[in-house]
Amino acid sequence: FALVDATPNSTPANLRPVLFSSHQSAFLAGYLAASRTTTGSVGAFGGLKVPEVTIYLDGFVQGVAHHNQVKATQVRVLGWDLVAQDGTFVRSTTSAWNDPEAGRAAAASLAEQGADIILAVAGDSGRGALELAQQSTDLQIIWSQTDGCITEAAFCDQVLGSVVKHRDTAILELIR
Repeated sequence: FALVDATPNSTPANLRPVLFSSHQSAFLAGYLAASRTTTGSVGAFGGLKVPEVTIYLDGFVQGVAHHNQVKATQVRVLGWDLVAQDGTFVRSTTSAWNDPEAGRAAAASLAEQGADIILAVAGDSGRGALELAQQSTDLQIIWSQTDGCITEAAFCDQVLGSVVKHRDTAILELIR
């Protein structure tokens, strides 16, 4: 058996957790966002405050910080505090992962504070951020989990990049 994106409290001999180092690719997304911002502020939000989400947010902030160090910039990250491990999350009464309106509200809050590039780690709720960006000429989204230009093809013009997990490849490797 395989358990994807979760760490069980105990691991029976016939169970293999499949975890991803999402912080590494999110680091690159943060660096990209910092290099492309025109406002000096980028943002990030998640669906829920769980390790599978916060690992992306951590990497994103670290990528921006690295850009600031290497390029002597002062790009701010809105929506996630690396030290406090707290930030902006989808506020949904139905499903944090499937509420585009709540995702739009999270993205709008960050955009109102000055973010022109936003990492959305919120499943289908992130579609709300894409819809917001589609109505704006100044906002771009970094998609997570999948290639946003494939899974959200109608919004490809709003996708600056994607932090992709290749679950299919990982499961195939596990089977082998």
